[in-house]
Amino acid sequence: MPRIQQTVTDFWRPSYDTYYDAYYQEMAYIAVSDDLQGVEMITKALVAVTATGSAIAGLSLWSDPTLEACLDRLGSDGRDGFDCRQRHGCVNPSQGL
Repeated sequence: MPRIQQTVTDFWRPSYDTYYDAYYQEMAYIAVSDDLQGVEMITKALVAVTATGSAIAGLSLWSDPTLEACLDRLGSDGRDGFDCRQRHGCVNPSQGL
C-alpha cells in the first residue's frame, strides 16, 4: 500500500468513528427530547392551574377583613392584651395553637 493511502486510512477511521458517535448522540437527543415533550406540556398545564388557584385563593384570603385584623397582630409579641382568637377566631402567637 502506498504511503499516502496508508496515511489517509490512518486518519479516515478515527474521523469516521468520531462522526458516527456525534451523529448517534444527536439522534439519541432528538428521540429523548421528543419523548419528554409530552411530559413538558403536562407540567406546564399543572403549573398554570396551580398558580391560578393559588392567586385566586390568595386574593380571597387577603380581602377578608377578619384575616387582615389577625395578621396585623400576628407580628406583635402578644403583650398588649389583644386576644385574636376570642375576637376573630384566629391564633394569637403568644397563645400558640
